[in-house]
Amino acid sequence: TVSVLYWPTLRSFTVWSFANMSKLLTLFRHCEIVALTTAILQVVGFAVAFRYWLSVGPAAAALVVAGAAFQRFVASGYGRMARPAPKRAAEMRGQLAVVTGGNTGIGFETAKSLLQRQVRVVLACRSRARGEEAVKKLAEQVPGVVAGQHVRLAIVDMASQKSVRNFAERELPACLGVQSLDEVTIDMLVNNAGLFTPARTLTEDRIESTVAINHVSPFLLTELLLPAVKRGGVNGSGGRVVCVASIAHFKTRGIDPALRPKSIERALDLSRTFAFAPYYDLSKLCNVMHAAYLAKDHGVAAFSVHPGGVLTEVFRRIPVIETLLFTFNKWALKTPMEGAQTTLHCLYGDVTDAPLSAVPHGSEALVPGGYYADCRLFEKCRRQVTRDAEELKNFVAWSKHACGL
Repeated sequence: TVSVLYWPTLRSFTVWSFANMSKLLTLFRHCEIVALTTAILQVVGFAVAFRYWLSVGPAAAALVVAGAAFQRFVASGYGRMARPAPKRAAEMRGQLAVVTGGNTGIGFETAKSLLQRQVRVVLACRSRARGEEAVKKLAEQVPGVVAGQHVRLAIVDMASQKSVRNFAERELPACLGVQSLDEVTIDMLVNNAGLFTPARTLTEDRIESTVAINHVSPFLLTELLLPAVKRGGVNGSGGRVVCVASIAHFKTRGIDPALRPKSIERALDLSRTFAFAPYYDLSKLCNVMHAAYLAKDHGVAAFSVHPGGVLTEVFRRIPVIETLLFTFNKWALKTPMEGAQTTLHCLYGDVTDAPLSAVPHGSEALVPGGYYADCRLFEKCRRQVTRDAEELKNFVAWSKHACGL
């Protein structure tokens, strides 16, 4: 009955599905919910195998193990590891990188890898105690690294624009032992700090917390540090910016421009998205558009990346989801080290001058403004709205207004 009544819809969906099969498979491969469901089904498979061992046990167990092994391989990004080109590796020695949220998870592993390549690192963290602990761990884990010399700590609370401005104007220069930001040169800026929560709360700046921490504050920080980033790179050729985004941005359609200038604390039209955590999805859309804006308007080598489903503290405000992910799906998600690989690929690789439209999906080439996953260009799963010039203009105007710029 359902098939008859809804046949036109089913037929349209079927045709669309076949026409976009590669895109669907790519989306599912990077969907944490699918990974979680698969893990639970595999747990059930184990139970069935145990209960009916003599009849279907061996076959069920073999399928479960094979599925688990394949999913682990997929979760690891097909085993892809970022490796700097020889020329780039030599250029990176002595450069300066600023990593937000560098005390744990992907940020910590990013900082660790950079230190192993003799890059000086500043961890931009909210908690001084946790930041100092991370600095100590990095000094212990990376041979030759001295805390306070090769890796330093600067305090910033991404939930407060006042704190972000203080970081750029005072904390960072003081951390590096200079008088002002004009004396600082940044070769790599990694906007990594993030928050995931379905609850709607406001910051002291009257902006929804997830959007403030994931986008507005990183946007403000990047704008303040942009002169220092442009002075970076080899012979002042310009530094790099990496915005840690997510495939979740694909689930939202955009920002309502009608709400943009009127009510910043309600500047997101939730009717234009379908998601469990719409603010998170919209903030990740902003991350992708942020990188596109930096590349288009400022000529900066900026990239947005999807790290994949990673076991980090991003779910710390949702204990139930965190428990399910860590208990049932630990082996099926990436480790923080694996999750950092795409970020590192964008920092290590050589940037091409070719336009984004000329580089095929799946290429390793680094194109400013590109969206990457598993160390590959991932344009097929990027929202078209992030490429639209008018939408990008509206996005920049809204972001600057939210930052008071």
